[in-house]
Amino acid sequence: MTEPTARHDTSLANILAEATRHFLAGDLVEAERLCRSLVGPAPPEALQLLGLVADRKGDGKVAVERLRAAADGDPSNAGYRYNLGVILQKWGDIDGAAAAWSEALRIAPDHADALYNLANTDKARGRIDEAIGRYLRVVAINPAFAEAHNNLGNALQAVSRHEEAAAAYRRAIALKPGFAQAHNNLAAALRQLGRPAEAIVCLEKALALEPGYAEAYKNKGAALQDLGKIEEAVAAFRQAITLAPGQIETYGDLGTTLAALGRLDQARETYRQALAIKPDAGLRIRLATLLPAIYDSPAEIAESRRRYGENLDGLAREDLNLSAPETEVGHTQFYLAYQGLNDRELQQKASRLYLKSCPSLDWTAPHCVSPRQTAGRRLRVGFVSRHLYEHTIGKLNRGLIAHLDRERFEVVVMQLPGPADAMASAIAASADRAARLPAKLTDARRAIGEAELDVLFYPDIGMEPMTYFLGFARLAPVQMVTWGHPVTTGIPNIDYFLSSRDLEPDGSEDQYTERLLKPRSPIVHYHRPPLPAHPRGRAWLQVPDGATLYACPQSLFKLHPDFDPLIGAILDRDRNARILFIQDRTGHQARQIRDRFARAFPENVDRVVFTPQLKLTEFLDLLRAADVILDPPHFGGGNTSLEAFAMGAPIVTLPGGFLRSRITYALYRKMNMLDLIADGAKTYVDLAIRLGTDRDWREGLRKKITERSVVLYEDIQVVRDFEGLLLEAASGSNLRK
Repeated sequence: MTEPTARHDTSLANILAEATRHFLAGDLVEAERLCRSLVGPAPPEALQLLGLVADRKGDGKVAVERLRAAADGDPSNAGYRYNLGVILQKWGDIDGAAAAWSEALRIAPDHADALYNLANTDKARGRIDEAIGRYLRVVAINPAFAEAHNNLGNALQAVSRHEEAAAAYRRAIALKPGFAQAHNNLAAALRQLGRPAEAIVCLEKALALEPGYAEAYKNKGAALQDLGKIEEAVAAFRQAITLAPGQIETYGDLGTTLAALGRLDQARETYRQALAIKPDAGLRIRLATLLPAIYDSPAEIAESRRRYGENLDGLAREDLNLSAPETEVGHTQFYLAYQGLNDRELQQKASRLYLKSCPSLDWTAPHCVSPRQTAGRRLRVGFVSRHLYEHTIGKLNRGLIAHLDRERFEVVVMQLPGPADAMASAIAASADRAARLPAKLTDARRAIGEAELDVLFYPDIGMEPMTYFLGFARLAPVQMVTWGHPVTTGIPNIDYFLSSRDLEPDGSEDQYTERLLKPRSPIVHYHRPPLPAHPRGRAWLQVPDGATLYACPQSLFKLHPDFDPLIGAILDRDRNARILFIQDRTGHQARQIRDRFARAFPENVDRVVFTPQLKLTEFLDLLRAADVILDPPHFGGGNTSLEAFAMGAPIVTLPGGFLRSRITYALYRKMNMLDLIADGAKTYVDLAIRLGTDRDWREGLRKKITERSVVLYEDIQVVRDFEGLLLEAASGSNLRK
């Protein structure tokens, strides 16, 4: 409640004090009567109180008039201006409120409450830097202002300064231990810092303070997801919905979580429940574009794609309006790439749908309207991804970022919110400039545009929503993507797809909406991982002595049903075979795959082994211990193959008609080693069996891989090739397809 501000004129003190007492007690009639009983023109103190009475009665117009008159009647009193601002804000005049608070600060520069409210206004308007500056002034003036520390944390979170945000939340909690919102917000910051277990502790404290705190349950669900505790996450999201059934965003989180468990019917029902509460374009799209991760048969894949295409066509006929698709839709067409077919048409349909539903996606940065001349200066190249940390994308791109010739290129790294680990720090430090992008699409887009890049390089469009939706904007005169997610984007403003000669079969240009670039070698400057100092053999993998260990250390959604007969044939021909896969975090996909195998080769399924998820050192030990590495058809290894070859591990591969099945093949070609490249399913099985059962041949190939794989690692020539492509693309940046 806004309390009156007075001058304490002794001639008025008794009447005004009595009026104020009645006002605070809720007796508005008596408070107003006493103010009007004053003889002569109403003084500012009385006008202010009359304004507050009018506000309480619901008459905003009169309230503002009286408070403005009070402020004008005593121009030196900051309190009147402050209270005027509060009432203006309450009745919807944000600009007027900000002006009143600014005037209060002119009168009293250390008026912490006015400064705090202006900071809140800045934050709400997206002026985050200004908000941070004001909050810092507030807590300097009043270090005990817990709410200001909390809101400072929120502003810092908005620009991905998560460590500083966490510190601000901790100060708020130290000042006010029962501040449930600050505990909840600290959890959000810890999640962004990759510390979900600590986030759970904070959320438990918030819920102990406020058992009905729906947002804390929602955030607890997200943190439990991070920890792989998916069933518990479902329970937390359901509790959040019970407490706040009108918050449809939580239904979206629950639906996404159920889909991760493979419960697509439950996910669809959850989305329908939300849509029954409130029409929502994002949830409508989520419902229509839900895809399984694991399929039972090629026929199921064909039916899924048919239905998916029809759903996109249907959505395109609807009047859908998106404003923040990165959160409203919250996913990409990620699982299409694992179906083993040409995705160009479906990707284009999705792209057209999003542009129709959210025309503002096609935004152009000011510097792209009249691109600046590049002659005589360094070409400014930006790398944008969420995954530039200890992740496949970080490993594949850190060498390019570090080794671009700084006499010719200025390198800018822009990392979306994600783990701030040692590799993330090293990548940022190796750039000329580095920034953490805001979590909101429009803010991130603006930040990239302000960098005035000549070339924007996306390592992995399609992996997650933010970079996918960023790709629709023209943020640099030249925009390029590569095979972090190895499928066309379908996005009109992405100009080039960087592949290589061996990654592409003849005629593959029709698989892409981008112009296809095919240098002689995959553009990867990769740091070779060291051999394990103390390899652990096989006992820890629960594989019997004397067994032949075939390992397929890939994500389980890469296992196309076409792979099943090949696995069955290997098990049938090598009675000592054990085929090992790595379990997914929830174990659900592993159960689906095992059930599928049990139908495909029931007599041999007991010789399929699923090991829990592995740390990097354990993963490298597995690669060393395996007799044979199996590259899945349709979508093989990339980073995994580079790690396997560093361990001297032989991989059997079957290159197909799409880039995503040809990375291991391209690496073998670079090594000038064609021994384990199959030309069909029968050859694949024959090679795997010989490799598994012919020890001398296998050891010879291990030695050959160890000797020849040196060409795959820290190859500076690929950086020079990349530089040439960047310069060539920039010189023709005015050419659009």
